[in-house]
Amino acid sequence: MTLTKGCVLARWVERFDSSRGRWPDSLAEVLNINATAPIQIPDSSWMTDGWHHRFIYSRSDTAPFLHSFGRDGKDLSGDDLEFPISKQKQP
Repeated sequence: MTLTKGCVLARWVERFDSSRGRWPDSLAEVLNINATAPIQIPDSSWMTDGWHHRFIYSRSDTAPFLHSFGRDGKDLSGDDLEFPISKQKQP
């Protein structure tokens, strides 16, 4: 479940960038934009991984990052999952 959700969220972040020309400020902004997409987001459960921990989304000036702290919910404990986002150069 976590892998699927993380990969889908990463693609939505990429789509957001493609359509808006900038990275989203938060995952909530991505989920809001997709509320009218052909594939409907069921609810805010997309904000959490399979262990009910919030996905971590952050961005620098040049790239966004999406990851899960994994089963234990702790950063850098060995079970973290990172979801690659295509880092296209921003204008």
